[in-house]
Amino acid sequence: MSEGPGSSNFAFTSPSDPSSDDTTAGFHYAYSCTGASLAGATYAGSGTATSVNCVFGDGPSSPTVRARVIDKDGGFTEYAAAVTVNNVAPTATFGAVTPIFEGSMSAISLSSAFDPSGPDTSAGFHYAFSCTNGDLSGATYANTAGNGSSTMCFFDDGPSAHTVKARIIDKDGGFSEYTASVDVNNVAPVATFSDNGPINEGSSATITFSSPSDPSTADTNAGFHYTFACDGLDGSLAATYAAAGAPVSTTCAFDDGPASPVVKGRIFDKDNGFSGYSTTVTVNNVAPTATFGNNGPVNEGSNINLSLTSQFDPSLADTTAGFEYRFSCNDGTTWSPWSGTNTGTCPTTDNGTVKVKGQIRDKDLGTSTYSADVTVNNVAPTATFGNTGPVNEGSSFDLSLISPFDPSLADTTAGFEYAFDCGSGYGAFSATSSATCPTTDNGVRSVKGKIRDKDGGVTEYTASVTVNNVAPTIAISGA
Repeated sequence: MSEGPGSSNFAFTSPSDPSSDDTTAGFHYAYSCTGASLAGATYAGSGTATSVNCVFGDGPSSPTVRARVIDKDGGFTEYAAAVTVNNVAPTATFGAVTPIFEGSMSAISLSSAFDPSGPDTSAGFHYAFSCTNGDLSGATYANTAGNGSSTMCFFDDGPSAHTVKARIIDKDGGFSEYTASVDVNNVAPVATFSDNGPINEGSSATITFSSPSDPSTADTNAGFHYTFACDGLDGSLAATYAAAGAPVSTTCAFDDGPASPVVKGRIFDKDNGFSGYSTTVTVNNVAPTATFGNNGPVNEGSNINLSLTSQFDPSLADTTAGFEYRFSCNDGTTWSPWSGTNTGTCPTTDNGTVKVKGQIRDKDLGTSTYSADVTVNNVAPTATFGNTGPVNEGSSFDLSLISPFDPSLADTTAGFEYAFDCGSGYGAFSATSSATCPTTDNGVRSVKGKIRDKDGGVTEYTASVTVNNVAPTIAISGA
């Protein structure tokens, strides 16, 4: 029979006695379920029940059951029976936390422990576990004394399914063994996704995955793979670990700015778990450049020719769209309208230094400004040098500078000054454009004239005036 609260029935059948008086008086019965002596049992102290139920709370054991049948005169016959009581293995409810993520623990436990044997229950149960579906045959009540009714099982890698085992053991070595399955889900790796922007148009941004991590050591040791989409399209990304690559960074070229292109990336583990990321790259416009040229120095009254040549922009889109230009002849106070013409003209009205500027801009209005100082040379005024010669000695002749001209309107407006040399040296400059030269003798007189503008520009002219000899005359009086 099995240990526990259940009972086993022991009964007397077909009692007999040669004495009809004893039989008529009835028999009495005494029992001992523990095998104890029945020497003290009497007819009067015993009962008439022909059977008894004996409970054997613990096994394995072989208790002896004793019984006596007694007549009214105290005569008795005693019987003994050996009983085999089997141990019953304890039971429990086996539970495992599932599913879990890789790199984490599942709690496995035995709860609601039960044993029909009170002594087994009172003694307490011992437990053994295997997180790896290992053999628990070596687990005994003695060598599992320190174990609790639960344990934690760590599972590094998923997706996977793992069989876990547990035993509950009573003091007699009886045990029940259970199994359960723990499902371990893969966890996608994570990383930091970044770019080295802002960058200038026409250059490349470096896109990088850094600080990759995965709760699975197996995934980490296998190495991660990466994929990038410089065009920002999911369809340009690899879809599997095998299709992705080992490099953690790439470069993406961006021709035109200002722009904020999106770059996407994925990090894969060996199980094709992935995390997707995006980063927005700031692409700055770069102003075009050119060589600013002019034809200086120039003479006053002439034009200054300006040009912007050897244009360059790192953006092919900007270069293809073409550039616009404008010029300033007064240090940026006023500008010519923007146009597609890369040359400009600045008229001059006076000598000095002219501060000129030029600008080039692209379709995104990125502008470069250039400056230069152009020297405008003064030009001496001109005139027609005339005289009233030849004259006779003793007469005067006139010198003149007429039809004055200066390419500078400012000089012309300011007026000119003149100086003349009648042959004996220049007189002072004045606003008078003519002079009278007396003569005292015949000969050829070398004469000169100068015209001067406000800036000191001088043009000198020379001429020869013939002074004729005049025959002397005499007055004759009387005859």
